[in-house]
Amino acid sequence: MIRRNHGISERQVLDKVIALEVELSEFANEVRFFKFWSNKEMDREKALTEYVDALHFFLSLANDFNIDFNMGSDINDNDYSLKICYSRCKKWVLDILDSPEPEKVWQVAFSWFWAMGEIVGFTEQEVFFEYIRKNKINHERQESGY
Repeated sequence: MIRRNHGISERQVLDKVIALEVELSEFANEVRFFKFWSNKEMDREKALTEYVDALHFFLSLANDFNIDFNMGSDINDNDYSLKICYSRCKKWVLDILDSPEPEKVWQVAFSWFWAMGEIVGFTEQEVFFEYIRKNKINHERQESGY
């Protein structure tokens, strides 16, 4: 379905979805919201870097599917916890693989993702500048065969 509608291979999408899931998990690990056994505080800088790593894969998938979107979240309920946003984001990310309309599923997953950043307190400016910084590193890694 994906190849026929978008001209990209299902394997390519699968690889990006897996990479996105890994980055979301690394973000969760840095934010520590599930670590009830620990009193250690979140390292904001590391958490932002992991958040931006996930953003790279979200944007790559958006590019693959030609999705036109605005940064931000449609999640307006302040009662959502980070745990719920994370769980729903991961669920919708997986659903991209089997959906006949991956663009719509991507939009929902991205809204949950962006809500996580808002809950943690990341500003759009912080995310933008970290994205630029990390994108440069990623390009250097690709050029060196990382």
